[in-house]
Amino acid sequence: MGKTFEKKLPYKKAICYSGYREGQCPTGEMPSKEQISEDLHLLVADGYGYIRMYEPNAHAITALQVIREEKLPLQCMIGIDSLPEIRRNRWLRL
Repeated sequence: MGKTFEKKLPYKKAICYSGYREGQCPTGEMPSKEQISEDLHLLVADGYGYIRMYEPNAHAITALQVIREEKLPLQCMIGIDSLPEIRRNRWLRL
């Protein structure tokens, strides 16, 4: 039998993060860098170490920039583009 390699991530609190405020959405106005920074600092202060974002869009890119520039102790998992699914669901509701 071959050896198995098992790398375990350290336990940290995790949360799905979306910084959209009222009137903002993935296909419209995005949260500002300042808003995202405020959100991420609140999450870190509350003990979160992992965030999950659902779309690889401008919002996610800005969040990653904030994490890097401000040296926040966060790791991020980003999903695939869900816009085709959003369009499909809108069509199905007609």
